[in-house]
Amino acid sequence: MLIARVQAIQRRPGSYDFLLIDAGFSDLMRPALYGSYHEISILNADQNGEMIEYAIAGPLCESGDVYTQEEGGVVTTRSLPEAKVGDLLIVHTTGAYGASMSSNYNTRPLAAEVLVENDAPRLIRRRQTVEELLKLEVF
Repeated sequence: MLIARVQAIQRRPGSYDFLLIDAGFSDLMRPALYGSYHEISILNADQNGEMIEYAIAGPLCESGDVYTQEEGGVVTTRSLPEAKVGDLLIVHTTGAYGASMSSNYNTRPLAAEVLVENDAPRLIRRRQTVEELLKLEVF
């Protein structure tokens, strides 16, 4: 799974709203490449409250940086409980492809990876820093 934080909510009266999160297609490329479907949930949200149609998008300012899209880039929505800025959002069943297909697009550090084994989480790759990325540059 991919865990991201809601950074902003774009309200669009008469249409669906956008949840803008801090994870982009550089962290999970599959929806942008071929419209892979992933269940999405909001951690600790009121499951009994009003459900809202949200499109989920990342921070990369690219038309493909949308987690709720079908093949061909058609933006879809997910019916989710009302979200707030700061909420944690879970993109389920990302599998090994999340990490193996990730990139440093737009100078974005690689995400940390956590392995859960026997109900115990263990950091297996720490988050990369921008400083580490810049050290690779030759000026």
